[in-house]
Amino acid sequence: AHSLQTELGLNAQIYGGAVGGVYYDPQRTLDQDFPLSIQAMDVPSFYPVWSSRSYDELIEVIIAYGITKLQAEDLGIAVDTDVALYMENWKKGKYEITVEDKVVSVYGQKASGSPLGNVIPYVYIPHPPRRGFYGTSLLKDKLGVAREINEQAANTGDIITEEAANIPAMRNARAVEIRRISGTKSIMDLGFQQGDRIPEIMYPPTRSNSAQNADKHVQTLTDALRMEMYCPSVLFGGGDSSQRSTSSFAFMAIPLIAHIRDERAAFTSGFSRLNKYILNIAAAKGIGKIDEKAASMARVKCNWYPMLPRDTMEEVTSIIARVTAKILSPETAIAMIGDVLDISGELDKIEESERKKAENSVQKSPFAGATSGQLGGVQAAQSLKVAQGKQPEPEDKGEE
Repeated sequence: AHSLQTELGLNAQIYGGAVGGVYYDPQRTLDQDFPLSIQAMDVPSFYPVWSSRSYDELIEVIIAYGITKLQAEDLGIAVDTDVALYMENWKKGKYEITVEDKVVSVYGQKASGSPLGNVIPYVYIPHPPRRGFYGTSLLKDKLGVAREINEQAANTGDIITEEAANIPAMRNARAVEIRRISGTKSIMDLGFQQGDRIPEIMYPPTRSNSAQNADKHVQTLTDALRMEMYCPSVLFGGGDSSQRSTSSFAFMAIPLIAHIRDERAAFTSGFSRLNKYILNIAAAKGIGKIDEKAASMARVKCNWYPMLPRDTMEEVTSIIARVTAKILSPETAIAMIGDVLDISGELDKIEESERKKAENSVQKSPFAGATSGQLGGVQAAQSLKVAQGKQPEPEDKGEE
């Protein structure tokens, strides 16, 4: 599941959106798993038709791409060419899977007719910002800046090489040659003197700041590109990030946090619809005792990990203080911590644990709170009976 989510996330960044689908896969029962599989489709092979009322409502989907001759034979279709056209056509109430316009066989059955659950089992998840049906690729209008960074980085390398070599120039000499002694040591043969002029070796002036300025220019371009992709330099160790607190670090990462929130909103909606399709298909096949009523009434909740490292101790201390001051309910406190799915069940467990703890405390300390003296133990025993719901015995006052 995590690898699938990673693949969908990468597709969304690159193509401006991700496509997830679910299909019936009885082979998974061999591993004692549910016979349903989720897949990430290749976005360029996805051709949707959406409703005029809602972009999230698909009325037709076509999946088309090339497969090999062996792959076609595995689907029961013999082809003469090395590459064949695989195509899925999904509509509400009807679907068909073909190879070269011939209906394929999947698990011994023809892949055509009414789809399971009467749903189109594909979901498109756009990458924000969304413009119409499709999202926006994170790489849009960024390739030019990336090429400029590569060119400037190469220029910086050339400057460093040139300054390190520091190649000299000669004057007042003819037929100058570079010779090697024993094939390793290089020497300069000055050749012949020109008249009475003394041969002279000249070195170019040192440009101490050239490489530094070139490298700074590359870093500036890189920081600008990262900001356009919602990743400030502080996330990569820039701006003395090692000296920052968690709160100030989160403040500097606001562009990334805001963008991730938009992404998670889109993925939450897409995953919810995909899980609903899974329930509908499961109800149609009678998987896991799921019926149509359960599939329609089920609520799907997506839980996300924190975007940035949290100061857990500080956060929990703050929540406990608010609960103690009675300005925050225990239910909300557990939800804010974020690592418990069934909040009501967790509260029941806490109540049961406190009740058992109280009972054990009374049983292990029957004379707790007793005073010194002859009647101390008797008073504690009477208190224990009252705590257990029994009537205390009357005291024997003796004969007068």
